[in-house]
Amino acid sequence: MKRTDTISRKARYGILAALMAGAFSIMPVAQALPTGGTSTTASISTAGTTMDITSTVANNLIKWTDFSLNAGDIVNFGGSHTYLNVVTGANQSIINGAINGTGANVYLINPHGILFGDGASVNVGSLHLSTADISSSLTDFDTAKAALGSAVNYTGDIINRGTLQAATQITVDGENISFKNPANVTASDVRLTTHGDGAGVVDEKGCNIYIGYTSDPPPTLPASYTLNETAQMCKLITTADEFKAIGTDDTTRSGNYMLANDIDAVNTDKHVSGTFTGKFDGLGY
Repeated sequence: MKRTDTISRKARYGILAALMAGAFSIMPVAQALPTGGTSTTASISTAGTTMDITSTVANNLIKWTDFSLNAGDIVNFGGSHTYLNVVTGANQSIINGAINGTGANVYLINPHGILFGDGASVNVGSLHLSTADISSSLTDFDTAKAALGSAVNYTGDIINRGTLQAATQITVDGENISFKNPANVTASDVRLTTHGDGAGVVDEKGCNIYIGYTSDPPPTLPASYTLNETAQMCKLITTADEFKAIGTDDTTRSGNYMLANDIDAVNTDKHVSGTFTGKFDGLGY
């Protein structure tokens, strides 16, 4: 085998591994609406594809076996209350529907990861996403909230391809964070924080913030954004030809990229020549 063939094959395998990781690290769950919800303070009712969650008290802890929404599913949080939603099951949260609650402070905690799909929408008072593991501290709201504030183990990633809107604040805490379009995440205060694998130790996956863009130069993030590390700005790849163009020269092979959608490359030359030294985020596609 020629040396050039060896290098190009390594490049292909490396990027294909990234594609596979993006496609399968967060697998969609065939589940309509969240399931297994239990709370001593909040009431949960379902009619068709709509779930209403209400309460008469300020702070509410809700434990779920699974918290995922199919396209067309709607979860409404009522009142100006705080709802701390903690997933105790083994599935990632796959949100393809809508979460509403213009006055509500909504927390979604899932150590297995959270993915908002392209059609997902959130419109709440404040939104707090986390992959912290607080499963041993769910006796009541105060205990769970304190555990969340002092958490050190974050095992899942958070990916957003949808529209997240909050009246005040959006906080995102995960091992890795990927946003397809930062303009679709709006609040007066947006905070993205990545975490190592306990006590500040970064595991083999590392901790990265990935932000997608469509045209050069990469955009400047809105002033409302606060990041604990420099974001990896990734150009969105939408077609098989754009993927193939990564191998054009050393500049493209050292760039950062992110899938914008699923790509059908069955009848396309998928060869990427040279050594790829950049980053490639599959974004769950």
